[in-house]
Amino acid sequence: TMAAANLAVDRPESHDPVTVMWYLSQWLFYPPNVKGWQGGRTWISSVTAPLRVRYAKMWVEPIPSALPYQFDPVGFITSLPDSDDVHKVLDNLITLLLPVPLDEETKKVLLAELLGGGFDYEWNPAQSAQKIRSCLVRLTSLAEFQLM
Repeated sequence: TMAAANLAVDRPESHDPVTVMWYLSQWLFYPPNVKGWQGGRTWISSVTAPLRVRYAKMWVEPIPSALPYQFDPVGFITSLPDSDDVHKVLDNLITLLLPVPLDEETKKVLLAELLGGGFDYEWNPAQSAQKIRSCLVRLTSLAEFQLM
């Protein structure tokens, strides 16, 4: 309903994925036609793009009093192959979460988020929950991610 959509925008801590999808013009079980949503640039607008970034951040890095999504960044990363190699972790994240490859400069920025100023040989996913969250927030704010 419209009231639910307004609640999701006015009070972000009360949002839920179904309401958010409605507000982002992707009503679950109500696709625009039998083919579903075309994706890509066809459903990104100046309104939905910033909201997509905002909601992704809230799910990865919830604000105080937000709905508890129980996202476990360490569990997520350790479920990926070669989670003890930060370079392979980044490659796996890019492959898993982005529809297109990234340029080397953007990869360096994401790697810096994962390492948090440390060296790659110091990478330990078990002690990197906040660094993983920071990297995922940065990754989900990329234009490339919005093409999903």
